[in-house]
Amino acid sequence: MGVVKYSYSRVDTYGKCPWKYKLKYEDLVYIESNTLALELGTLVHWIEEHISYALMKGETPDYDALREDFYNIENPKTHPQDMDNGQFGINILKEKYPSDFYSVDENGQSYATRCEWYAKEGIYRQEKFMKEHPNYQLFDVEKYFEFTFEGHILKGYIDRIWYDTQTHQYIIDDIKTKNKFFKEEETKTPMQHCIYAMALKSALGLFTEPTLFFYDLPFVNARQPIGTMGCINRAKKKLKALFDGIETPCEDQWKPSPSPLCYYCEFGGLNPKQPAEGRRLCPYYSMWKPGTKFTGEVLNEWKGMSKHEEVMDHYLNEQCNNGQTTKIFDLSNF
Repeated sequence: MGVVKYSYSRVDTYGKCPWKYKLKYEDLVYIESNTLALELGTLVHWIEEHISYALMKGETPDYDALREDFYNIENPKTHPQDMDNGQFGINILKEKYPSDFYSVDENGQSYATRCEWYAKEGIYRQEKFMKEHPNYQLFDVEKYFEFTFEGHILKGYIDRIWYDTQTHQYIIDDIKTKNKFFKEEETKTPMQHCIYAMALKSALGLFTEPTLFFYDLPFVNARQPIGTMGCINRAKKKLKALFDGIETPCEDQWKPSPSPLCYYCEFGGLNPKQPAEGRRLCPYYSMWKPGTKFTGEVLNEWKGMSKHEEVMDHYLNEQCNNGQTTKIFDLSNF
């Protein structure tokens, strides 16, 4: 086995649920699980990236061509883990996810209305931002990085990096297609941005890590400042703890963390839209469903790795076949 290189998403998976980490990265179970949010995020990233490339060269982006792509591009992946392709326009996505595309949120908007706004106005946001901040230069876009942290290689891509010619500071943007601002507790120590800051310090030979972080939110038409004083040091401590968990064998090394995220997980068992092939791999998922209160109820309690086979046998032989999850695993429904 070659040298392991950790992406932010890989480390974050362990932080969210060690059992999911085990299935994906230790057992190497790959199950593609697409949602409208993920596919639309990929599309908008692709459009924003190409706008940035044109602006970096001092050119006017071809907005008509990009708008056409936003509506109609059909660029499938060449293989399941292809990271360069996989962009589909909203005319394709709205047919693939009709209920999600037109569903109205608490603000009275839908993906349909947000996409129409982006195509007409939001697509010009980057150029407008640069005119309003003439001291900002686009330093790099989709910047690949590798650096070593505590003996571990971290790798990834930074969405967008600005350079302030007045203050000589680097500003890190991460593009998110959320329909609202992130909550305060999610922004105090943004691990993703802190990893990017460490990567930038390493790549550019900076004296210290940049600390100006933003979520760029095209569908909110805003850039949300994130990170608080000391977030880099807090992120380093958390990152070290995550690696310790990943690499230290013990009874609870892969202890699941059931949460509402289980409903959207490719290994969760309650969401009929999730891939059927993943649902027999996790007997510990949360029983939460959208529209209900999260009570902490789970299908099976974790009893330690030494008891996993016993729990799994019960899950497969009784719950999946004869009990409360029978309808979930009726593959004729898919």
